[in-house]
Amino acid sequence: MIILLLNECKKVDIYKVIARNIKKYRLYNQMTQEELARKSGYSYPYIRRVEGKNTPKNFSIQTLYEIAVALNIDIKKLFDGIDIY
Repeated sequence: MIILLLNECKKVDIYKVIARNIKKYRLYNQMTQEELARKSGYSYPYIRRVEGKNTPKNFSIQTLYEIAVALNIDIKKLFDGIDIY
């Protein structure tokens, strides 16, 4: 698990933020997890784990890129809500 320490010692679980953004943009695009899995080249159970609230997360930058392409968004949008100084 990667945790960034930000101003005022606020801890942010970057994986949770990215997972939340993946779900947000998937729903915005009116896609199911199964459709995202098919378009990104990953399995439905994998996408379900990536988005799941209480599941361990471990994904690569390449995975994020492929998911962003499948969602037709800039990869930077998956990092919305993470302030890195």
